[in-house]
Amino acid sequence: MKHITELEKEMLKSGEHCADSIADIHNANSLDSQVEMMFKYAKACEDKQFPPLGWLRKNYSNKQKKGVFVDATGTATDMSKVLVMGKSRVTVKATGYTITRVLVKHDSVVDIIVEDHAHVLIDRRENGQANIV
Repeated sequence: MKHITELEKEMLKSGEHCADSIADIHNANSLDSQVEMMFKYAKACEDKQFPPLGWLRKNYSNKQKKGVFVDATGTATDMSKVLVMGKSRVTVKATGYTITRVLVKHDSVVDIIVEDHAHVLIDRRENGQANIV
C-alpha cells in the first residue's frame, strides 16, 4: 500500500517513533490492520500529533463502510472498531452481544447507542466528545 510507505517515511523523518510502531506500520497491509495500529498506539500518537490530520484526510476519507470516519457523518452499527477523526459526527450503535471499541479524536462527536447485552469502550483524545444516547 503506497500510503503506508509515505506514512513510514513521515515516521522516520520525525525520529520520534519507536521501532515497534514503525515495524507494525510496515506490516499493516490492510485497512483493518491500520485501524488496529491506531488503537494500539492511540496515546503515543496523540502525544506526537501523528499521523497528521492532513494525511488522514488524504488517505482515510470515504472509508465509512469500514468504520473509519474522517470529516464525515454517518452511522456505524455493530462494528468491532470505529475511528472518528477530524470534524466528524457519527452515531455508533451496538446491539446483541457486540463489543465495539471507539476512538474519537480532534473535534469529532460520537453519539453512542447501546442495546441488549452490547458493550462499547470509548477512547476520547484531544477534543473528541462522546454522548451516551
